[in-house]
Amino acid sequence: MVDITKYNNKLIQKDLDTLMSLNRYLNSFSVSDKSILFLCFMRYNNFIILEILNYIESVYNLNVFENVKHKKLIKKFRSKLKCNVSVLQIIEETNKTMHKIFKTMNNPIVMKLFPNLCDNFGIWFYNKSVIGNTFEIYAIMKKIIYTNDKPDKKKIISYSEEIGSIMVTLCNVFHVNKKFEAEKISNKEIIKSNDYNLYKFKYDECLNKTIFYINKLSVLNFYKEIISSQFKEKINSLDLKIKYVICRNSVEELKEIDFEFDYQEYDDIFNNLEIRNFMYHYAFPKKFADINYNKVLFGVCESILNMTEKELNDLLNKCLKELIKRLTKEINKTKYRFLIN
Repeated sequence: MVDITKYNNKLIQKDLDTLMSLNRYLNSFSVSDKSILFLCFMRYNNFIILEILNYIESVYNLNVFENVKHKKLIKKFRSKLKCNVSVLQIIEETNKTMHKIFKTMNNPIVMKLFPNLCDNFGIWFYNKSVIGNTFEIYAIMKKIIYTNDKPDKKKIISYSEEIGSIMVTLCNVFHVNKKFEAEKISNKEIIKSNDYNLYKFKYDECLNKTIFYINKLSVLNFYKEIISSQFKEKINSLDLKIKYVICRNSVEELKEIDFEFDYQEYDDIFNNLEIRNFMYHYAFPKKFADINYNKVLFGVCESILNMTEKELNDLLNKCLKELIKRLTKEINKTKYRFLIN
């Protein structure tokens, strides 16, 4: 029986090193741009940090959350990595809530006289691609960013500082470069934003689905434009993990609303429970014994999926590309296509 603990530790070390590199990359953007990028990237910091802590707690029987101030938020945030399909059903409520939030940021007299002038839907673009929007951020991070439906700056800072502190501690434990600072790429702002007033539109299924599609497109494009740019053709364990999670989540959610897509092509990788657990957690398959230290994932792909890491990477890239293409096409069929163009 192979002791996989040291391989899990090595995988964590590699993923943590990559995570810190990605944070340094985001920190190299202008002040206004990186505030948006870190907001979108926070889910991945939280996701990896929580899975590492869960692993340490399980394997080494340590109460790692004992002194964590925001442990409830961190644990709940894990489930928020995937937007539940119910988001489609509550989008109208979110629309009204966001209108209320934006309303507090505008002159109350103006808002009373001209309510339709209040923008309640913001979209961020990078390389002309949608990489984030206020609805999606609200759905994912409501409990972290808002208190009583109002942005809570102190809460955001406190949460972010604790996540940063935990990351530094884990870097020390796993002997990873804990430096956050990075050389500036440019002080020029390159992320564009558009604000819209969806409150004036009639709440119907078309609008709700369009917002839902834009939420999915934001996540996929953020990976494509921001995260994957740091890997080019190089296969990386954290890159594979993130790409697998966002593609699988998107496929599962879109399938529930009868979105037209070739789901069967990806059944072998998305329906395999062992691979799913391995990608979402630090859990090597129980039957896995053919460890190859020279492989990025130590031979898991070859052993469980009967495919190489490159084949898995290529298949995920194809899935990502097709999802972006199909979502963009569906949005462009609607009267709300102006939102992404």
